[in-house]
Amino acid sequence: MAYVITDICVSDRVCIEWCPSNAIHPQYEDTDFGKTTQLFINPLECMDCGSCARACPTNAIFSGRDLPNEKSDALRLNYIHFFPD
Repeated sequence: MAYVITDICVSDRVCIEWCPSNAIHPQYEDTDFGKTTQLFINPLECMDCGSCARACPTNAIFSGRDLPNEKSDALRLNYIHFFPD
């Protein structure tokens, strides 16, 4: 299961630099870059390597398997970000 960024995210974009599969969005070249309050991980692109979670200074990123119950809404929001319909 892919990693998920929760609402603890401060959108400092450190994780983008550490993601080997460029699964974290918005990317620098995306039109909505800098306009979101949170970043999202595309589950189809995520390699499940954990690099982003280790790099995150706010501990906002969790494996989907280890996502705390109180942060379960992050999984739904992440899914909606990539698959809105």
